[in-house]
Amino acid sequence: MFPVHWAVLLMKSGSSGEGDTLGLGLLPAETLEYLGIALFCSMAFVYAGAKIAPRHRLYAAGGLVLLWVLTVGIVVGASVVLVSTDDRYYIEDWGWAQLVAITSLNVAGSVVALRAIYLDERESA
Repeated sequence: MFPVHWAVLLMKSGSSGEGDTLGLGLLPAETLEYLGIALFCSMAFVYAGAKIAPRHRLYAAGGLVLLWVLTVGIVVGASVVLVSTDDRYYIEDWGWAQLVAITSLNVAGSVVALRAIYLDERESA
């Protein structure tokens, strides 16, 4: 996801961290990349997958949202189990907030793409 990486680098290079980037300049670049990738990957997966479907695009988008949310849930659940059972894996101070934010942005991105497909289908009908 180089476009997200470039956007983060441009934002971080010009920010002084004093409110000119809506507070995002205060976050580490790695965290910003994780958040951007979580949002844009889910949107691209659902939107492109539904646009490729020859018929029933809304149903295809709904199925892709369910598939994406299920996959994210399994990954997050597995990471939480690994964190709680193995001493080598642990989430540091704000790691839990980052995990929750990434999960929320994944779900939000897929729902936004579902809504876009719904509006496209409503206009074309």
